[in-house]
Amino acid sequence: MIKPIEELKKENSLEEILDNSNPRVSRSDKKRIYDILESLKEEYEGGTIIVLADEKDIDDYLKKGFYGPMDEDIFEGNPISIYSPEFKEKLGESLQYDGAVIVSVKEDGTAAINSGMGLNVSPVGPECDFASDLKFGARHRSTKKASYDMCEAIFYILSEEYRSIRMIERGDVIYSPVKEEMIDLKKQRQEITELFDLKSEINYGLNNMGKAS
Repeated sequence: MIKPIEELKKENSLEEILDNSNPRVSRSDKKRIYDILESLKEEYEGGTIIVLADEKDIDDYLKKGFYGPMDEDIFEGNPISIYSPEFKEKLGESLQYDGAVIVSVKEDGTAAINSGMGLNVSPVGPECDFASDLKFGARHRSTKKASYDMCEAIFYILSEEYRSIRMIERGDVIYSPVKEEMIDLKKQRQEITELFDLKSEINYGLNNMGKAS
């Protein structure tokens, strides 16, 4: 049974997730996308995937072929503020089409938006590990796989059936109505930092050994 959103926010600490997820995207932009989906799920039918990332990362993903046109693009890549009423209105309209919405955040605060984008998921790779009793479909599985390749992006999923919102980053569910799906984001960040520090120490030691010999 899906719990009320207010109860879920307390359990899953959305505010902490916004603080600790992808630092390459501003906290306010991450919160804006979530808030719009909260509003749209009551006003429109249909589900969607939103990919939020820095402009340079999105450009890199496009060059690598991680996404491409699939259905009608009502945004057409034109710069727009994600805080404008126009963005919310068009995002609502995009729910009737297939494909993901790519939000590429620019340095000037605007974003280039493309909708109707297909995520080009590799046929091999990590499998989805969503709770089996929730019977998630292709949208959730393809998003989770795509997040491994587009590792500097945050993925938002609005479920067409359950009207619930999930956030995924680097293959992990970082926000969900189902607490068991969550990861400890702070712990994950700490482990990554410790691993990076360890690799740096090893490289430093190897370089000094080479100099000594």
